[in-house]
Amino acid sequence: MGILYIKNKMHEIEHDSKTIKKSWYNSLTQELTIEFRSGSLYIYSGIDENLWTEFITAISAGKALNDLIKGKFNYRKVEEEDGN
Repeated sequence: MGILYIKNKMHEIEHDSKTIKKSWYNSLTQELTIEFRSGSLYIYSGIDENLWTEFITAISAGKALNDLIKGKFNYRKVEEEDGN
């Protein structure tokens, strides 16, 4: 996994994980978007840059999500548009 950090930009990371496919981090809004392999998308709010760095450098992205973020930060599920 390559990591390029540019301040105030959206960062996309592809994960080598059984559960997490990709994540995006927006340093301006402090939002972390997670795309699961199932296709579900969740946006977690209030994630500072230090926590994001800890998440993306963890050996296991799934474990890091469970240990560092889930249950500790507000989130919302992104619903698919029905296209009608």
